Amino acid sequence: MRLAEAFLSARTGEVRAAVMEKGRLAEMHVERWTDGFPAGSVVGGRLRPGRMAIACGQPIRLADVPPSLSEGMLAAVKVTRAAVPERHRRKPAEGRVLGPAPAEGLLAPVPPLAERLAGRGMLVREAWPDEVAEAWQDAWTEAELGEIRIPRGRLSLVPTPAGVAVDVDGEGPPHPLAVGAVEILAGVIRRFGIGGLVLLDLPALGRAERQDVAARLDVALGRLRFERTAINGFGLLQLVLPRTGPSVLERAWFARGESLALDLVDAAVRDPRPGALRIVAPPQAAAVLSAHPDLVASAARAAGRPIDVLAMAPILGGHVEEA
Repeated sequence: MRLAEAFLSARTGEVRAAVMEKGRLAEMHVERWTDGFPAGSVVGGRLRPGRMAIACGQPIRLADVPPSLSEGMLAAVKVTRAAVPERHRRKPAEGRVLGPAPAEGLLAPVPPLAERLAGRGMLVREAWPDEVAEAWQDAWTEAELGEIRIPRGRLSLVPTPAGVAVDVDGEGPPHPLAVGAVEILAGVIRRFGIGGLVLLDLPALGRAERQDVAARLDVALGRLRFERTAINGFGLLQLVLPRTGPSVLERAWFARGESLALDLVDAAVRDPRPGALRIVAPPQAAAVLSAHPDLVASAARAAGRPIDVLAMAPILGGHVEEA
């Protein structure tokens, strides 16, 4: 019996998959043309100083370099974490050296997203129903705001280079508030694909209450791989999860221009009006489209008509118009 359905949306420059369980959005998967090599890929890269490799122009930070390989040689590198957007910069991908490489470039790709989800026993549907689109947009807005409602309170999420800081704020007795917080946070971690360090700031609790809340978090996280500390007397708990690439939270915070550019390109492809079109974009999104003319060209081919771009500072969300 299948436990979940994955709804796939292949857009110009991006593939989305919404995993629905019992009518709720359980996971959000995003793959973009700017992501570079995904985790699991094996690539041939040339070794550089500072435990770095360059494969197809993309830097990969290496965990170590065997003594048998020296700078300038080609090495087979398995990508363990894709590149991640941060404020004002892009953190390079990470990987480990497997040995010498026979050639430069992609040596072993990972299966497409649809195949990976099907391999987990999901029913993959090449569709994007209205209810799925609505659930996706609601969750994306939560990620952009960094706020999640919980019973009698809220979770505030802030991604940082060190990890995700989560603050619990609300009214009423602290123990029920903390229980509701960790149970909802577990779902948020899975839905947004949050990995790495999560620092959770809970209300002050007694020792027995702290142990109960931690145990409930363990149950709520289910089959996710994680390690955690106990909740200390100040209400702080550290949670560490595998991190293979950017989370939805990081994309929503640190790749806003890219996200808006993709939305505008998709709107142009789907526009029913005949004739040439113009994407009117705010500067941040226009800069992305200007830096990637191949994206606009792909959209024009998909739409079967010319599409150009106009940057306009006062526009907040941008729009598509007839050229």
